[in-house]
Amino acid sequence: MKKIFALLISLLVVFATAAPAEDASGDWYASSNGLPVHLALGADGTYTVSVPAEVPASGRWELRDGFVYLEGEENSPLNLMDGTMLIWTDACLIFTREKEDGYVPGSAWADAPVILYSDYWKAAYADVDGTPVPAFTLEDETDLYVEGHSAILGGPVLGDTIVKLAERDGALVTEDGSAPAAELVLQQDGLLRLTVTGSGTAPQTWYMMRSYSAALDGETEEAQEEKT
Repeated sequence: MKKIFALLISLLVVFATAAPAEDASGDWYASSNGLPVHLALGADGTYTVSVPAEVPASGRWELRDGFVYLEGEENSPLNLMDGTMLIWTDACLIFTREKEDGYVPGSAWADAPVILYSDYWKAAYADVDGTPVPAFTLEDETDLYVEGHSAILGGPVLGDTIVKLAERDGALVTEDGSAPAAELVLQQDGLLRLTVTGSGTAPQTWYMMRSYSAALDGETEEAQEEKT
């Protein structure tokens, strides 16, 4: 009798915690160090995991005893919780049905005075396939120095290139014939949108924030050390 009772309890636990396959299918969203992660579980048993700047991974999936198994990850299943949460312990990811709100670029400040562009800027976000991603997650060190109608496009990608700028349609743009071509737009949220197009490459966009630089102010290393 005790064995039958224990078996019934075990079955109740299984049926209470396991969810039907249709409850697991659909779109799931998580974040990994600021990078959005999208997991799509198709009703046809296929899945796709997408992360900006990376090639999507795909394969087949199945639901067994309350766990989602991705093809190739048999030893690392995702725990389905009440059909509303997927916990991938080994990857340190928690997926939910709700897409997390990321950075939404502000509208252009069309009549911003040119003097407001003059500053040292560092990338806060980099656009990846239409999604602004925190620059630090991509190890993106793009920076920008603007003084009047001149600018230095800096960092490993832009290579400290000096360009001349002209005012056009509420933005600062490189003069005709300059390479690379750049457009600077000050946004109403205080960030500066920098779009650069090189020869034969697709446009690259960064959202820059003002950043103090002692070196640009002419401070010596000794003076900086005294402050610290």
